[in-house]
Formats: sequence, structure tokens, C-alpha cells
Amino acid sequence: MLIDINLLQVKEKKRSHLFFIIIMIVSVTLLLSGIFIYQAHNKKATLKHVTTEIETTRQLREAKEQSIDVKGSVHSIKTLQSAITWAEQNQLSAVHLISTLTQLLPQEGYINNFDYQYDFIDMTAEFPYKKQAAYYLARLNQSDWVDDAMILSITTTGEGKTTSSEVKYMINLNLSVLRSAGREQGDAS
Repeated sequence: MLIDINLLQVKEKKRSHLFFIIIMIVSVTLLLSGIFIYQAHNKKATLKHVTTEIETTRQLREAKEQSIDVKGSVHSIKTLQSAITWAEQNQLSAVHLISTLTQLLPQEGYINNFDYQYDFIDMTAEFPYKKQAAYYLARLNQSDWVDDAMILSITTTGEGKTTSSEVKYMINLNLSVLRSAGREQGDAS
């Protein structure tokens, strides 16, 4: 029988790989923790700066609003008073205007829509025949209180005996004549 004698020492495996891996994990963890702490600190500083800026802006805005309120209220009062004075001097009775418009309408015509601005009227009227729309336009243009009247569009609806024409007019008013006629009518009442 043979006996195997080994007099050489068996070397133990070094744990350097395991030690190296542990050191790398700890290093990476410390590095990432440092980056995270730095970012958090940076965000806090940015947030504090923005909060301070917002507060400063709010205080400036409030100061400006208070100075504008004082100056603006005086200007607003003057503007409002001048607007009231102008409105009182340039008032025009819408009732008188509508009654005058309806007096000029043919017997079978009627007003659908009426939009009154300062010196012009957008109006939609409906007639059974297109020639009545032309007749109404001629009567408007002959009126003293109308500077210019024109047809913007004509829309015909229905068939046969039930047709009707919807006509959109734009009327420019002669305000001086209309005001004097309204005052005369008010004096007569």
C-alpha cells in the first residue's frame, strides 16, 4: 500500500475578493449618500431663495397696488364722472328709436333682432316677400334720421306659399336729428 504524504502546506484561499467587494459597496454607498445629501441641501437653499423672492415680490405688489389705488381711484372717479356727463348729454331713447323703425316697416314685416350701438344699428327683420325688404330699405334711406342703411344679407326660408325672407340691415344713424326728434316727442308727452 502506498501512503501519500504531503508535506507541503495547503494555502488558505484569500478572502481578498470578498473584502474588496465589501469595500466597494461601502464606498459606493458613501458616495451616493454624499451626493444625495448635497442635492437635498442644494434644493433647500434654492427653495429658501425662491420663497424669499416670492415674499419680496408680494410685498412690492401690495405696495404698488396701494399706490395705484390712491392714484387710480381719483382718476377713476374723474373718468366715471365724465362718462356720466357724456351719457346724460348724449342720451337717446331706445323706445323712440324702435317705434320709429317699426313705423317704417311694411304691414307684414317684423323685427327679429335689434342690436343698438352708439351710432349704428344691426337689425334683422323678416318679410314674406323680398321686394318688401327693398321697400323697407328705401324707406329707411329716405328717413331724415338715417345717414345710410344697407342690406348685409338676405336668407329665404320655406317653400311655396310659406316662404319668408330674413334680412339683415346695418343702419348708420344721424344722431342730431334723432335726438331732436326724441326731445320733441318727450316734450309733447
